[in-house]
Amino acid sequence: MDLKFYQFNCLTRFIARTLTVAAIAFTPTAIVMAKSATEIAQFAQQIAVQINSNGDSVGGTGVIVAKEGNTYTVLTANHVTCSLLPGRTPIICRSDITYTVRTPDGKEYPTIAIQPLQKSKEDADLAIVKFESAQEYPVATVGDSEQAKMGTQIYVFGYPSINGSSGSQRDFEFSPGFVTSRPSDRPEGYTLRYNAVTKKGMSGGPVFDTEGRIVGIHGQGEADGQAETGSGNKIDIKSGWSAAIPVNTFMAVAQAGLNDSSLKVDKSPPSEKPAQIDNPTATQDYSARGALRQEQGDYKGAEEDFVKVLQQRPDRNQAFLAYFNRGNIRYQERDYKAALDDYTAAIKNNPSAAIVYHNRAVTSIKLGNYQNALADWTQALQHDAGDALTYYNRGVAYSRTGNRQAAIADYTKAVQIDRNYAAAYNARGNNRSELGDTQQALEDFSQTIKIDPGFADAYNNRAVIRAASGDRFGAIEDLRKAAQLLLDRGKTAQYQQVMENLRKLESSNSSQPSDNSQSATAPRFTFTNILEYSNCLEDIVQISQAPEQLKQQGRKSNCLVDVFQKYENTGISQSVALELVEAANNYATSAQRTAKIFPPKGLRLKIAQIFGFVYQIDAQNHNINK
Repeated sequence: MDLKFYQFNCLTRFIARTLTVAAIAFTPTAIVMAKSATEIAQFAQQIAVQINSNGDSVGGTGVIVAKEGNTYTVLTANHVTCSLLPGRTPIICRSDITYTVRTPDGKEYPTIAIQPLQKSKEDADLAIVKFESAQEYPVATVGDSEQAKMGTQIYVFGYPSINGSSGSQRDFEFSPGFVTSRPSDRPEGYTLRYNAVTKKGMSGGPVFDTEGRIVGIHGQGEADGQAETGSGNKIDIKSGWSAAIPVNTFMAVAQAGLNDSSLKVDKSPPSEKPAQIDNPTATQDYSARGALRQEQGDYKGAEEDFVKVLQQRPDRNQAFLAYFNRGNIRYQERDYKAALDDYTAAIKNNPSAAIVYHNRAVTSIKLGNYQNALADWTQALQHDAGDALTYYNRGVAYSRTGNRQAAIADYTKAVQIDRNYAAAYNARGNNRSELGDTQQALEDFSQTIKIDPGFADAYNNRAVIRAASGDRFGAIEDLRKAAQLLLDRGKTAQYQQVMENLRKLESSNSSQPSDNSQSATAPRFTFTNILEYSNCLEDIVQISQAPEQLKQQGRKSNCLVDVFQKYENTGISQSVALELVEAANNYATSAQRTAKIFPPKGLRLKIAQIFGFVYQIDAQNHNINK
């Protein structure tokens, strides 16, 4: 029997209002004039800090917003300092991880307090961190995020975490951009959106206006899309859009518990006006309007604006963004050769921009050039070795060119960086299976399902391994689960593929032999009397209806030891339980037995009610047949 692996669902990732906050207060506003980008970057290095942990977090960034005595207060994103316990509402953070703050002078301080401002997914993704030091550090000035309107110039500062690095290994990144939209409501408060290119590890970092005042806390970056190769593999592309929580959100939450003053606030209007979107004349006007049009889906208008930018002798950063964004537009329009040219021009203006190498690699895949894609993803990793997505995509390319060992190495790197990367586990399982390493492949598919119970092809692929190892019932259960998931999502072609596997498996052993001999894949029963038979059936009912209760109370029988060991944590579906009930009946009524045996009437009624199975002895019993 030849069941098939499928890869058609490699999806990946792309967040209390009455809380009393430790005292932070306000000083009178100071008048500040517009600063150059260089001045803002220099000041950002003095007030931004790294946040590192002893756990598996990639780390993050924060910004010093207050000082009281020797106690400094750092504002950051909650997901930087809170490793969530899964499935908990309200949000509960793991208590076994410690965090440190690394200041601009290279000193590492333990945190003395971490105060989440986020209690649920509806709250803003913010947190306050405190540390103590006798050293004098500057404090940031908080601005007014309401003045960060569309077309406003902003700057994002942070410390990307490269390959899990921390401390002196993390270099800062300073990324300019324009505000592209101000949605009124977004999950976890991310309502300040911009086109600055950011990286992992920059979460929690400050977003500055042109006066160097904080107008937001960065926390989302590089919204992802997908491209599909000819084989059905998914390759992820990066758009470069990012988002922050407006600083006014923090002020609204924090002010309820403030008494004294240590936080500097300046809400005066910025001296530099936003880009003239309605009547553009300058390079920055066209850059801003192009970014705005692009996010709104007006690709033709955006492309016209980027052409205007390139005609006006832009600086290197303006040219980089124009080529990069136009390349993304041309990619969306499936003009892959033109997109490739734009990405190449963008790289000439910014040779260290990993995101452009990434997107040029994806474009090469669309043009069928895997070797160029591999070269670009390798180049991207030289500039951003902590990007799980790039390792995953390069793994897909290695797999498609037959280098499965290299693919496995890249998928392994991806899950080391992001332990919840379900698609990487599934892809690694496929490659391990192709190399004959079925046990580790089985573990990868199971881990995929643990992370994402809706990952349909992982069920199918695990079924292939289970069927080959003789676990027919486990394979059938997995295939039925995969089929249902695909049917629910309207994926009819993939549903038919899984059903093909299911039909092959069911036809290979549709019923148990009528005598006492059993095939290698059929369940092996050993009961010899009605009591043992009944206890076995009670256990089957329990593992399908209440597996947790079965674990707590223990089993009544010792039948089907391998089945119960394998599924003691997950239980079995009702359809698989019915097959076991039928198989047990075949064994109990086998012609090889001196006499047929049946379970007690009460248990027969229970099984009829749950599974709809009627024993031969009850064929004329109208009450049970009802």
